[in-house]
Amino acid sequence: MEKRQAWSDVLRAMIILWILVSPWILMHVSAHPVLPLEDTGVALLDFFVVGVALMVISVASSEVSTAFRVRTSAAVGLWLIVSPFLLGFHDTVLIWNAVIAGILVTATSGWSRGNKQPGTGTA
Repeated sequence: MEKRQAWSDVLRAMIILWILVSPWILMHVSAHPVLPLEDTGVALLDFFVVGVALMVISVASSEVSTAFRVRTSAAVGLWLIVSPFLLGFHDTVLIWNAVIAGILVTATSGWSRGNKQPGTGTA
């Protein structure tokens, strides 16, 4: 179980890092011209806030229950899935990036919940 937990922690860290840097990377390697900052600023801010929130959730103290961290992480993942449509992202690449990253965050939060030891409240 510990090895599986370590891999899920590494995977979550890689996803969080991708969420933080991907908007800038994708805007520069995109096949179409980069949209003006006015059009992508909301997306950049959204990815940054979500990435920081996930980092805070990941390093939350042991005083916060595992179930709360898992639910909060899943909620942030769901937000990442719907945020492009609610915030009106204009770039298709950023929309797909948010949806896929949100699915991965939601899936890994459920995965970590599956790693919990019964009756201990810890992973």
